[in-house]
Amino acid sequence: MVDDDKATNFLNRRLLNKMELSESIHVARNGAEAMDYLSTAVEGLPDCPCPDLILLDINMPLINGWEFLEHYQEMPEDFKNRIRILILTTSLRDVDVERAKSTPGVKGFLSKPLREGDIKSMLNLHFAL
Repeated sequence: MVDDDKATNFLNRRLLNKMELSESIHVARNGAEAMDYLSTAVEGLPDCPCPDLILLDINMPLINGWEFLEHYQEMPEDFKNRIRILILTTSLRDVDVERAKSTPGVKGFLSKPLREGDIKSMLNLHFAL
């Protein structure tokens, strides 16, 4: 999860844990922390596994979601192909939805709060469960 809102991260982690979907959940509070994590994960270090899914907020300090995605495009293709990115934000602006649709690597656009039905739909669509 990449989001600067502590309450959102708490609730999302709680929901994901309740659904028993992941062995671990990593939280980055902005795009800079997320890029630091991915830069280490791309090296294949065991204490920093490659994520299967990134829930990405748009509006964050330091490096926002759009800036994160610009940096993300520079990562190796084989690494990026293992990751699904979903925008999870309070923004419902048409320009943000359209930008998400046209950004390579972004698989969907969800509005907060994250709901169990959203997760199940995303899993069925992108992970063939």
